[in-house]
Amino acid sequence: MVIFFLIIGFLHLGLAQSGTTPLTISNNYFVTGDYVVAGVGLRGLGVNGYATKQFTMPDANSVPSTGVPAGADIVAAILYWETVESSQTSFAGQSGFFRPVFQSGPATGYPITGVVLGNPNAPVSWSSGGCSGNSQGSKTMRTYGADVSQFLSQDSQGNILANGTYEVRLVDSGSNGGGVPLTLGASLVIIYRAITPSLPLTSVVIYDGAFAPANGSSSMTQTVQGFYQAAAGPISKLTHIVGNGQSNKYQTVSLNGVNLPSLYGSLPPFPGYYSGSWDNPTWSFSGDSNPVKANDSSATTAVTPTSSNSGCVSWGAVIVSTTVQNSDKDGILDVWKQKQGYCDAAVNDGSCATTDPSWVSLPGTTAGQKDLFVQLDYMCSIVNADGTCNTTNGYSFSPPA
Repeated sequence: MVIFFLIIGFLHLGLAQSGTTPLTISNNYFVTGDYVVAGVGLRGLGVNGYATKQFTMPDANSVPSTGVPAGADIVAAILYWETVESSQTSFAGQSGFFRPVFQSGPATGYPITGVVLGNPNAPVSWSSGGCSGNSQGSKTMRTYGADVSQFLSQDSQGNILANGTYEVRLVDSGSNGGGVPLTLGASLVIIYRAITPSLPLTSVVIYDGAFAPANGSSSMTQTVQGFYQAAAGPISKLTHIVGNGQSNKYQTVSLNGVNLPSLYGSLPPFPGYYSGSWDNPTWSFSGDSNPVKANDSSATTAVTPTSSNSGCVSWGAVIVSTTVQNSDKDGILDVWKQKQGYCDAAVNDGSCATTDPSWVSLPGTTAGQKDLFVQLDYMCSIVNADGTCNTTNGYSFSPPA
């Protein structure tokens, strides 16, 4: 047995390297669990500068409506929101308040400051003209993300209670027309791990940023990688977190070339379901109808406006989860054992050589046995150019061999 402790999925909002796709990878998690999403629309609800609204997890308006299983560990809790602003230099929508609603809880919420995700000066496509609308260069749409896991409530035993009612207070002018700032909506994304050994290993991959199609190119295509190897007979999910959806403007959403039905009947896939301004639909797949196939290492989702009554939306995030191939049930994918390592999906679109810094080496992994890797880090006061510790002029906390 090779021993190594592998931790994948630390929250690093805004740290992923930029790629050529509309959004960039934020993180990829590997859990015996999954993710859930709940959303709330806020546009035009501002009073005294803030739009305040409550929402629930499980989301009563979400399709499908699922919550966090009782007793599950919370790996991450991320709040996403989009704000239309007028200044190219100040960030009017960056700060706000978030709270779980419970007896004796904080009345006004915990202050949060979002990380600016993706292009800080993305254009907007928010007029009633759909894709043909524009802001004449005077407005920008910004996506923010904040880690709110520390604010989730706990029971008397210290267990985090993810299901329940939440409230956000985010900047909004109260104008439903062209007045800014306008916060379109917010979505809470929770990644959880169930303490059940029989559950399959699932990868949850989040791409985020700020993207609105331009008049000359109204389609959006996003390739999602970072799950490395889908399981045999995978179970998968797809979520788009978007603003500016309208009930009379239509698009076609696909995954790996398969067109997906609207989850809202005859309405568009992004109808502005939350207060006419926000959507986070989640599609679930299994069996032969799953566009993600066994051993797939990536998935591509595309959104194309229809030829008539076309509409464009503004993206904040795309999330894909799928069960992955983990035959030995040790958290190390079969393909990683085969290749004795893997490329960090957040660097160079997941492409690398075994000599590159983004290559994560897993030497000695063997199919048919459970492998455990342990990574020991230490602090060093002076680091040499080659990455070694300078113990001549500095000091090292490296434990002796």
